[in-house]
Amino acid sequence: MIIGLIFYKHIIMAFSAPFMTPVSEKIEQHFYGDLKHLHRKTTNTQQLIRGIRINIRNLAKELLITMPLLLLKFIPVVNIFSTFALFIVQAYYAGFGNIDYTLERHFSYKESVLFVKRNRGIATGNGIVFMLFLLIPFIGVILVLPFSVTAATLETIKLIEEKK
Repeated sequence: MIIGLIFYKHIIMAFSAPFMTPVSEKIEQHFYGDLKHLHRKTTNTQQLIRGIRINIRNLAKELLITMPLLLLKFIPVVNIFSTFALFIVQAYYAGFGNIDYTLERHFSYKESVLFVKRNRGIATGNGIVFMLFLLIPFIGVILVLPFSVTAATLETIKLIEEKK
């Protein structure tokens, strides 16, 4: 069931990209003005390929970490800690996906991966809120993406501006 939820989460995030990327861009424009001249020049095809690469990478890594954690579920007492670790892994990759809606305009594939690695706390924090929102019946599923993408965009742009 957990593996099915992982696949579901990545599918939802991949298919919501055409809707959430413009939301992220509008938020960035609202708070930081017109920054189009600072964005990378890419075609829709390049963005689609990049999005697929990121999601496949994240899915593979997430499954690679999740499988041993699921095996730890069979050991009493340890299963409590593995549940927490599983939640944190899920949160990190959910936050990674939310941050990437902004990063795709600013960084290449490799630069985006390095950015999120350097800012794991932001990704995990965003993902924790994302995962907790999903626990709210009906309303959580509807509101989780816009809220988490808004928060991720604001924090990501702030970090990008600080690094300049």
